[in-house]
Formats: sequence, C-alpha cells, structure tokens
Amino acid sequence: MLVAGVLAYPAPWRYRVVAILAGFLTIQTLNIARIISLFYLGQWNLQIFNWTHLYLWPVFIMLDVLVVFILYLRYLKQRPGAASG
Repeated sequence: MLVAGVLAYPAPWRYRVVAILAGFLTIQTLNIARIISLFYLGQWNLQIFNWTHLYLWPVFIMLDVLVVFILYLRYLKQRPGAASG
C-alpha cells in the first residue's frame, strides 16, 4: 500500500525512493515487535494470541503505513517544487 501511494503521488524519484526505504524499515521494525509480542502472547493465552494476530496487529501495520505516508506528504509540502515530479 505504501509503495503504491508513494509511486502514485507526483514527486521526484529521489524522494520516492527515500520514502519507500523509510517505510520498509519502519514496517519491518514493527513486524519484529509483532513477532516478539505474538510469541509471548502465544505462550500466555492462545485466545488473546489469535485475536491479536488476526485483528490488532494488522491495524497497527496499516496505521504505520498511513503515518509514514502522511509524513512523506508533509515533507514534500515543505520542499518547494517537490510535488511537481
């Protein structure tokens, strides 16, 4: 979703590549936190593990994508001529 949004928005390729790499790093960092939390939740309570795995973490990942994209748009807004592509 992030890559599609970044590529669809008109901006210089340099900014697009940086946004995609930054988004990739934040998503992977959050994914590691997800795996660690699910490991401990799975040992503690399987019902909470299932609910967290199926409902809570996907929301957090998509919110992370949204936050990175909004920060990217705010960064482009501060750069004169960056949104012209």
